[in-house]
Amino acid sequence: MRLDVDIGEGIGRPHIARAVDGNPNTEYDYEGAFDDLIGGDCDCFVARDVTPYDRGRELLSAACGVVGLAHPLRYPDPAAALALTEDLDAVERFYPYDGAVDVRPVERAIADHDLLATGGSDAHDHTLGVAGLPESDFRTLDARLA
Repeated sequence: MRLDVDIGEGIGRPHIARAVDGNPNTEYDYEGAFDDLIGGDCDCFVARDVTPYDRGRELLSAACGVVGLAHPLRYPDPAAALALTEDLDAVERFYPYDGAVDVRPVERAIADHDLLATGGSDAHDHTLGVAGLPESDFRTLDARLA
């Protein structure tokens, strides 16, 4: 089946799932594409090389002003993910999680490690800005970057 998607730098599973969902020759919707085709345990899943954490942190620290952990409550072990924030500058606090999610562990990490709170809906949906920083947190982030 041909999908209406350009394969190139930055392409990811969300792009493929939207193309599958939009194809009239398939019964899959966006979530179904992940559940049955491109999810981590599916036939069409392609693993990617992941830079080890310490090396990634080192590279990012050299390249940008703030290094943070994205959507920590989506990891299989959120507590282990949040433990990594001890060596970071920021953690994503504002994220459009599905359902009622207890964000207190993220708030504790922010307080314990003096982290910047970040947030956003990035490119996983058609609408950017679904979740984002309150103005006061944005000012703090902006000041740290200056």
